[in-house]
Amino acid sequence: MYSTYDAFHKIFIDGLDKIDELLLQMRLEADKWEKEGDKLTVERNESYYTGMIFGGINAYCYMVSRGCKPVAETALQNRHLKEVREIVEKASLYFYSEFLYEGWSTIYIYKHSHMLEIIKNTLHEPKTIYEH
Repeated sequence: MYSTYDAFHKIFIDGLDKIDELLLQMRLEADKWEKEGDKLTVERNESYYTGMIFGGINAYCYMVSRGCKPVAETALQNRHLKEVREIVEKASLYFYSEFLYEGWSTIYIYKHSHMLEIIKNTLHEPKTIYEH
């Protein structure tokens, strides 16, 4: 079974030749579907979804470190914070998290330390369309 990291590695190193086939195969291996009468159940493969999360974080780190994004922001379950922080620090970037909801945090990945002031001063609950 391939991880999302393997998929991103294939994209950046070997090109885009067979990436669609690889992603389809990963998706098919991720879940096991069973139909019993009218009931359809699915058994989730947690390693697939965890790989998708970490692959996405790696992609954000790549974009921030190359200057494509000044800051990357995403919601993340708290159980993944430690691993994500390690990925971000390994990429020589900064990491900041805020409480979002019970069990969830909003994380920010940024390259320049002054961006933290901008993140903290951004309106998190905009009241008008102009504040979005």
